[in-house]
Amino acid sequence: LHRNSSISFTLFPFHSIHPPSEMDGATAAIAYAKNVHKQRVEKEIRTLSITLNPIVESIDKHTMEHSFTIKCRCMTAPLEGLPFVLIADLSVDYPFKPPKIKFESKIVHPNVDKEGEVCIAILSYDNWKATCTLENVIMNVMVHLIEPDTNRPISLDAAELFLKVSPLSSPSLHLIQNRPAFFTQLRESLKEGKAK
Repeated sequence: LHRNSSISFTLFPFHSIHPPSEMDGATAAIAYAKNVHKQRVEKEIRTLSITLNPIVESIDKHTMEHSFTIKCRCMTAPLEGLPFVLIADLSVDYPFKPPKIKFESKIVHPNVDKEGEVCIAILSYDNWKATCTLENVIMNVMVHLIEPDTNRPISLDAAELFLKVSPLSSPSLHLIQNRPAFFTQLRESLKEGKAK
């Protein structure tokens, strides 16, 4: 060792432990994610009224951030011709987390809660995939309107009503003919915009 040799070092302020380039990278990543979200949502909204025409009649920006009002019309008996409105909440986590879908008005349905929120398999965290689109979701809502998932009901009263079959029920009859009470109440709740 040479006694006269000196060691020099520089003290950095505490905040410089994370270099500015890293901080800029985190900010850039957030900005990138927001941009991807915005582009994905804009693209889906643009194509939705084309791909699902005439089911989707119009799409408007909702007062809540990241939400849209989607006016739809049933195209399948026994609800054929009945209009309804969905509110789609496509939060900043979409498409990596499922959207929240609500009926604007309360309806009688096993897979719709008392606040109007739709509770179906595709919208659960366990089943959701980032490749799913708003079009997939709306088509699933349409299918479940006519054929509820009674294995995972959120409204037990509506599920019980759906499972109550007509005395005239028969395997040869269509599902709708076997469950007149359920579809009558569902139709009325869609027409009146409130659950009975």
